[in-house]
Amino acid sequence: MYNKITMISRYRYDKRRIRALSGAIVALILVIAGVIIATAVVLFAFGLIPAISNQGSAQVVGTGAIEQAGSGQYNIIITVRNTASNFNVSVTSINIAGISFTINKINNITYNPNNPMEQVGPGKTETLTITATPTSSIVFSSGQTYTATVYFSNGLGAPTTLIYQG
Repeated sequence: MYNKITMISRYRYDKRRIRALSGAIVALILVIAGVIIATAVVLFAFGLIPAISNQGSAQVVGTGAIEQAGSGQYNIIITVRNTASNFNVSVTSINIAGISFTINKINNITYNPNNPMEQVGPGKTETLTITATPTSSIVFSSGQTYTATVYFSNGLGAPTTLIYQG
């Protein structure tokens, strides 16, 4: 059997060999993990991660068209795909070549930003004709392409290319 002195010295020997993380390192790891989790929750909640967002994603499919609608108004024809599974999206604004456009009608229905009537349902793709007026002077050239950003009710914007039909 072992005597008391041998057992104590053996305990000290084993204790020195054991390595552990200090309390400060553990606290630092927990703080970093907490910050990462909090950031992910905020990004998800505000829909800033479209691929996994709770708000889904709206996309403009293909190339759209711009047509003269008379009296300084233009028809902007785009195809919108709503990839959300449980809510509608609607177009709230559009910028073409850096110029903001005021939406007057969507599919010949007068646009009301507080209660948009023309919405793209969950999982659907629809072609929208948006009648809009530029907020400042713009001159389109027939056959030219213009870059645009279409903004949706879920707060996201989708880039697209539009061709002026004249």
